[in-house]
Amino acid sequence: MNEVAFWLMQTTVVLSLLVVVVLLLRRPLARLTSARWSYLIWSMPAAYLLVSALPAEVSGIAANVISGPLTIDPLPLANALPAWVSMTVVGIWLSGAVLVFGAAVTQQLGCRRALLQGSRELKGSERKHLAEQCRRMMIFPQVQCRVVADLQGPALLGLIRPMLLLPADFFSKCPAPDLVLRHELVHYKRRDHWSNALVALLRCLFWFNPLMWLAENKFRDDQEVACDHAVMAEQPGSRRRQYGLAMIASAVPRSANVAAFMATSSVLKRRAGLLARHKTTVGDDVLGFVLVMVMVVVGVGIGADATATDLTFIEPLQWSSPVPGRCGGTMWD
Repeated sequence: MNEVAFWLMQTTVVLSLLVVVVLLLRRPLARLTSARWSYLIWSMPAAYLLVSALPAEVSGIAANVISGPLTIDPLPLANALPAWVSMTVVGIWLSGAVLVFGAAVTQQLGCRRALLQGSRELKGSERKHLAEQCRRMMIFPQVQCRVVADLQGPALLGLIRPMLLLPADFFSKCPAPDLVLRHELVHYKRRDHWSNALVALLRCLFWFNPLMWLAENKFRDDQEVACDHAVMAEQPGSRRRQYGLAMIASAVPRSANVAAFMATSSVLKRRAGLLARHKTTVGDDVLGFVLVMVMVVVGVGIGADATATDLTFIEPLQWSSPVPGRCGGTMWD
């Protein structure tokens, strides 16, 4: 149990520090470069988690190239804990993770059931409009789509087979239905529903850490702004007003794994403000790419260092006397 407590303590501390760094840099980076690079800096904690989960033989290659800039070793504290304390801590953590995960799955299934109840398929003209947008964005096969009567704005629902949900009066009342469709199809093409599911899973695993709940909300906010940037980068500036009106009209509450326009006023204000500079220069993209790559390298280095540290609790078993038929005092000789 001490090993699990060690992993939990180390990962919580390092992940929290990396999340704080991202939360502090996301807004300045969006103003300095663009919303796309502000969203991509979330790759730093993701790189740490990925590399720290790799076997030591694999991550050791990265450790030899990159020296982890942050070394945190809570192993002595973990080993100092009595066995019953470690078992209690791990038991509470696992119980909480199961409860939070169960609540998230229940919410997702309930949301899906409520939204799809009474839904209908697209009509002929609506199907042609969606097919044209999918063709322009090179999305094959065409995304599944249903019309929901009580839905205020479009939403992308699901994980394995995501489904695009549209309000009943979407094509007749939305100020810019083609731009809103492109926004949702950008989510679909980038597989944002998988990213949202992984972030939700991390929030379930680290349910006791308030930073993870905050990080999930900010991650989703940056995801929406990055989609806005992708949509407007292909459109003339004259369509910004139409898209802004459509954004306000299509605001819907967020759910566990629903990619959709956000309804919170603070997010809408930020998105509207960033629409004013939807065009970026080559210098902005180069600077954003360099900064993101530096952060990813930092995440990889810390993850490799964490894996090397994590193996320190595995010590050779010492025998009180040599094993018959073997030489040496350890079982590994």
